[in-house]
This record gives sequence, C-alpha cells and structure tokens, in this order.
Amino acid sequence: MTTLVGTYAPAGEGHRRASEAVAAAAQGLPGVSVELRDCLMGSAPWFRWTYTEGYLGLVRWAPVIWGWLYDVTDRWGSDRWLRHIRRWSNAHQARMFAEWMLTAQPDVVIATHFFPVEVAAALKRTGCLRSKIVCVITDWLPHAFWLCPGIDRYAVATEATRQALLRRGIPATQVVVTGIPIGQRFTTTLERTVAAKRLGIDPQRFTILIGSGGFGIGPVETIVRALGSMGEPHQMLVVAGRNEPLRRSVEALRARVRHPMMVYGFVHNMDECMAASDLLISKAGGLTCAEAMAMGLPMIIVDPIPGQEARNSALLTREGAAIQVERAADVPMQVERLRSPGALQRLASAAHRLAHPDAARTVVRLGLELAHG
Repeated sequence: MTTLVGTYAPAGEGHRRASEAVAAAAQGLPGVSVELRDCLMGSAPWFRWTYTEGYLGLVRWAPVIWGWLYDVTDRWGSDRWLRHIRRWSNAHQARMFAEWMLTAQPDVVIATHFFPVEVAAALKRTGCLRSKIVCVITDWLPHAFWLCPGIDRYAVATEATRQALLRRGIPATQVVVTGIPIGQRFTTTLERTVAAKRLGIDPQRFTILIGSGGFGIGPVETIVRALGSMGEPHQMLVVAGRNEPLRRSVEALRARVRHPMMVYGFVHNMDECMAASDLLISKAGGLTCAEAMAMGLPMIIVDPIPGQEARNSALLTREGAAIQVERAADVPMQVERLRSPGALQRLASAAHRLAHPDAARTVVRLGLELAHG
C-alpha cells in the first residue's frame, strides 16, 4: 500500500482547496491510502491566528504593508539567518505535524503551502523522514519561501512559472509543469443553459460574475454600483464569500441596481456560477484564476492585492487571459469594450491555453511515480 498525504496551511482558502483536490484525485486509486492534513493542527493559538486572521487582516486593511513584507521576504528569503529562524519557528509550531509524519512515514507528501514543505524537507535532510516530497506552488509566480533543499519535485502552473524557478537556481529536472490542482467539478463541461437553469437566471442575458475570494475581500460594492447603472442589459451574480456584512450591503443595493442581480455568501457551486457567466470580475487568487482558466472564463482583475495577487495578475494579463483594472470605477468601460465582437473570445482562447484542468491527477501521478522509483 502506497501512502499519500496532502497537506496545507490555513492561510486563505486556496491552499486548502488545492490540497483537497489532490486528495480527491488520489482517493479510490488501487493500492493507495490517502490522508489530508492541516499542518498547523496543534500549533499555538496565537500562531495559527497569525496564519489565518492575521494574514486576512493585513491584506484587507493594510495591503501596502503586506506587499512590502512579501517583497522583502522574497528578496531575503534565501538569507542563511532568516532561513535558520524560520526553520526553528516552524519546527517548534508544527511539532504535532512533524511527530505524526515521523511515525506515519508516508511514501509521498504533496504540500500546497510552503510551511509544510519546509517542515517535511527539514526532517528529510536529517534522514529521519523517507518520504518523497512534491511542492505544489499555488501561485502563478513563485516566492522564495517555496524553495528549500530536500524537495523532490516542484509542480508549477505554467512554463513561465517553471522558467522563474530555473532563474532562481532550481535544476530543470526538479520542476514539472502540472497546473494548479483544482476541484474535479471545474474540469467537466457544464452547459451554460443547464447552469443558468440551476441558478434561476436567464441563459440568454449577458452575465457578469463578481467574486471576492472565500473571505469576501475587495471593492465589491463599488463594482456593483458601477455596473448597476450601465445602460447595456446584463445580469450579475455576486459572491461575497464568508463576509456576511458584505453580503448584506450588496443585498441592500438591489433596489438601486437597474439590472437583475443574485447575491450569495460562501458558495459550493462556483463551477455553476462560472459556467453560467460570460465574464468574471474578481481578485487574483491562484486557485480562483486556475478555476477560471479551466472554465475558459475571461477575467477582469480589479486592484490586485500587492504581492502574490499582483504577480498572478501580471502573468495572466501578459498571457492575454485577463485584464487588470486599477480602479473599480473603471470596470464598466472595460466591460463595454469586452462586449465588442471577438474581444471576449480572445480572452477565453488565452485562458484555455493556460488551463490544466487535470492538474490534480497529474500531481498525484507525479508523486506516485516518485514513490515507485
């Protein structure tokens, strides 16, 4: 029996969703035992808070500070003393996770966040852990924290991501373009009319999906107001995530919006929302972008969070799969431009070129091949 562990840290929704996609892709394979692990289970409450609420507070209320921290740690991430401090801190806070791995000795560790990557790789360098380690980079361009000795393979989003790792000195044999793992429901073709019927909307009407990530971050209300006053007929699907005050605020705008609008909180049917839509206006989270690419859904990215989202946006716009807008008030102008013949189709074609809908299965196959030599 080959044992495979998918592991993540709870810093935002994307890392967990990617790990869940990997575990689901491995589930049921003959001769494979699968386990999903949050690497911060058992860590100090204040440390776990830093990785969840602390991170969300920074990106929501002080994005400039977050961007500065992201860039500084990327520049100095390879510094010997900074690595030493990180390894000591991570080992201390992930004691339960490390002890479990040393006892379980899984054949393959597939990590979708740099925290469990570093913990597992440090144990492997001591000779105490025999596992093969696959580091799945869930952003479209890498940060220095993802890179450390002891990793067997890096699984990355695109060839551009791969080249970025090679420039940082990672051997070409260690980097594989797999795509970012996404849920199986985003990989199957769902008819627009079927999706629209399930959502209770008009399948013939131009549909704009407005997302805010799992935690409801971004200028959603401003975007809704701007789109709500446009003359061209359309309908909106607004997903506020776990931000209940945001959901209520958008609901309150319904009477002032001249177009049909559906408002949701956290949803488990984002695939249906995407399948029913012509355009996604959203943050540039790694998983959201990967899901949209798999669905061939054009994106407008509004004021991306400095750091990983800004880099994700830069790559997608460079590849022609998305458009970045700095101000929410400028969204209607871009929507009007995209409704001209061929404009949306060009973005959708570029999205399909970047898509790796089978990324989760590819990553699992990579890990099992390593385990079997």
